Amino acid sequence: MLFVFFATHTMLHQDLRNDAVKVFYGDYESGKDAHYEKSVPTHYEKLNLWLEQHGTEYVAGSAPSPADFHLWEMIDQHELFAKALGKASLVEGYPKLKELYERMKQLDGMKAYLASPDASLPVNNKMAPFK
Repeated sequence: MLFVFFATHTMLHQDLRNDAVKVFYGDYESGKDAHYEKSVPTHYEKLNLWLEQHGTEYVAGSAPSPADFHLWEMIDQHELFAKALGKASLVEGYPKLKELYERMKQLDGMKAYLASPDASLPVNNKMAPFK
């Protein structure tokens, strides 16, 4: 399980986060469309394939791990990003990824978080053009 967490976090999630940070904290106006149209689909394809190949409900098995919460956060930020651009959901075309995203929202702790005022706080620092 440790290897699975390391592999997905470092090679998959972190790559998506790094690309997002470049846009969300960098030159948002010139990078937002390419991030939406090229970068995110490339990362989502890899993540969806990982879930398909491993045949598990969560990244590292049958129960959520820290990697799943990290992945959920990235998907959620990109859902907000798509909405801010007035564009379609990015996760819709990736069934395994979407299933994980929706399944995570049904966890008791996640339900409580999503119902709290904390869920409406900005997802990025105040210096980021995309909050």
